[in-house]
Amino acid sequence: MIARQYLIQNLPPTYSLKLILSILLIFLLTGCGENLVKPSSETQLLWESHQQRLQTLNKWQLNGRVAVYNDHENWLIKVRWDQNLDKYQLHFYTPSGQGVAKLVGMSQQVEMFTAENQHYVAQHPDALVAQTFNINLPVTGLRFWIRGMPTPDVPIDNYYLNKQGYLTQLEQDGWKINFQTYAKSSNWFLPKKLLLTNSQYKVKIIVLNWHIS
Repeated sequence: MIARQYLIQNLPPTYSLKLILSILLIFLLTGCGENLVKPSSETQLLWESHQQRLQTLNKWQLNGRVAVYNDHENWLIKVRWDQNLDKYQLHFYTPSGQGVAKLVGMSQQVEMFTAENQHYVAQHPDALVAQTFNINLPVTGLRFWIRGMPTPDVPIDNYYLNKQGYLTQLEQDGWKINFQTYAKSSNWFLPKKLLLTNSQYKVKIIVLNWHIS
């Protein structure tokens, strides 16, 4: 909560209007994606092959923008995500590049460090992000969704594939994830634009670049 107040209070006076316009522009310029078609036997085999390969992708970094809105608020921030096996760091920045907070995690514990030198500890990253920013982001699921794969050991409600066997839509853990575009990076085809929706929020993620170890 405090880190989010820091983000808002330190923005220029005209930022609120620019923020709303930016978020609206992001959603308006985003296409509706491919028609949703149930997987065929061929695309299913391609998908299973992709999933096996994606499981080996466990060291990477991405830079991106995240826009979140609901009926009451709009929120926009830059993110750098460093993943090294089960350890990860998420750096949160204002659109102008000012650091707001850093989330450091591993399998048993996560920590949040804010720009006001505050320190929070929890066992689950989603709860810690909600506590710090007062917003619900599915960090646990995003570790997998951002690579174009479902969260392991969590039931899949529904999914659709394109002709290449990549996910176009996934319904899991109360979220609907639309994989709107993919891009090639170091011989990998990885999501570039994602739209996440649930009963409370819409979350637009644009990956600016991937760095694969």
